Amino acid sequence: MASLASVKTWDETADVVVVGFGLSGAITAIEAHDTDAKADVLILEKMPERWAGGNARASGQDMFSAKDVDGLMRHQRALNEANPVPEDVLRTWAEAVCTQEPWVARLAKEAGRELHAGGDWGRSHVEWPEEPGADAITYLMTIRPHPSGVWETFKFHADKRPIRKWFETPVRDLVQDPDTLEIFGVIAERQGRKIAIRARRAVVLCCGSFEGNLRMLRDYWGIDRVYSYGTPGNTGDGVRMLQKAGADLWHLRGPSHAAGFWPGFKVPDHATPFMRNIRHPGFSWIEVAKDGRRFHDETSKLALERHWRRPFHGRWLDGLHKDVQPVHMIFDDRHRAGASLALQEGMSWNAQVARIPWSQDNLAELRKGWFVRADSLAELAKTIGKDRGAIEAEVMRYNAACNAGFDLDFDRARETMVPIEGPPFYAIEIIVGLPQAVAGGKRDKESRVVDTDGKPIPRLYEAGELGSTMVGRIQTGAFLTECVVFGRIAGRNAVAERPWAN
Repeated sequence: MASLASVKTWDETADVVVVGFGLSGAITAIEAHDTDAKADVLILEKMPERWAGGNARASGQDMFSAKDVDGLMRHQRALNEANPVPEDVLRTWAEAVCTQEPWVARLAKEAGRELHAGGDWGRSHVEWPEEPGADAITYLMTIRPHPSGVWETFKFHADKRPIRKWFETPVRDLVQDPDTLEIFGVIAERQGRKIAIRARRAVVLCCGSFEGNLRMLRDYWGIDRVYSYGTPGNTGDGVRMLQKAGADLWHLRGPSHAAGFWPGFKVPDHATPFMRNIRHPGFSWIEVAKDGRRFHDETSKLALERHWRRPFHGRWLDGLHKDVQPVHMIFDDRHRAGASLALQEGMSWNAQVARIPWSQDNLAELRKGWFVRADSLAELAKTIGKDRGAIEAEVMRYNAACNAGFDLDFDRARETMVPIEGPPFYAIEIIVGLPQAVAGGKRDKESRVVDTDGKPIPRLYEAGELGSTMVGRIQTGAFLTECVVFGRIAGRNAVAERPWAN
């Protein structure tokens, strides 16, 4: 924390300082400006302009609409089981979800786009229909055209308004009174030097969580080698600032950080992983754990539809991959030649933002050493550091199950039981991947960050995934929907603060 007394000169001043130019940051700034057109709103973004947009750019671009506040509260309360949020926060969120569709539709139209009822999963998709209140969700929504239609809509409006944006300007600290905890501005880095930026009314943190920081994920969540499919810029800056500011932190260890584990590949050439192609037409493959054994139904449709959660004695738990690393996918030449192993569109930073290609026959990636080939299972096992006998036995047992037409071990669907034939044989490591994390400061219904005594820290707000209220299971589209909810609330309330005097 930088104290007010430590700032001898303010290098810049704004009414509202928004930290982070992702979806929640854009909406916060838009709402602040539209609430008070005379207010000076400044967005500080650590990434270069071409990489701004945060996780919203890499997401599936779904939101959802709802019609029944009480029903929606019941539903989200069930999904947040074991990690409840305060009831007044839950009600504020639900009321906004049930009323914000016309606002989103209007802004989409003004941006030359269309709010489309029906996302990638279908018009009436409800992810958890067995939970109470599920019928409160009317349909998914997305903004077309793609890609990144939701982000592009709100970026258009942030650019259209006289909202200042400074890129490549990471915020390092909050300027704060150590006694009252009141926030007066931020310390940032710009063009190689530290600068003090005064926030006359408030600071709003919209800078994401810590999913891009392997050490913080290991320390707080207890999982080794877990990677983010989203922006490489979310490295815990907001969490560290909130810690120093005296905020009450929550959701540091949210189950899979709400969006679940998605299988993928981490290669040394790129900072963020590739998501595995969930639309690959081939099935001549299995997954084996550290001990060389299969450990689950690799093609489970239920897991895919439930953000890779699995039912277990009345609860929905994270997928097993994180517990049995290193995991390898074993496959044959038919699967290798059948389609790209990596997802090429729809989700993830590599596919949707960086546009890093992955060949359809996977040969270019094989030549790069991103996965391995062998002329026998014994040689393959040696190359990936697994027990030869285990690998040979698992492939033999799986092939026998394919020929019999049923999987006694994990009840894999009959239509996906295709034998692994070779040589050659192939293997690629499957990593634990997260769309985002939800750790951050505990927030109240006004989107204010609260301290460890439950009192709002004066002039400090938060929106987006940093301290998200979506902490258990999620309905598809929940995160972008929440960005709209708390971005608007934070923007309205931050700009309404009375300017502090020198």
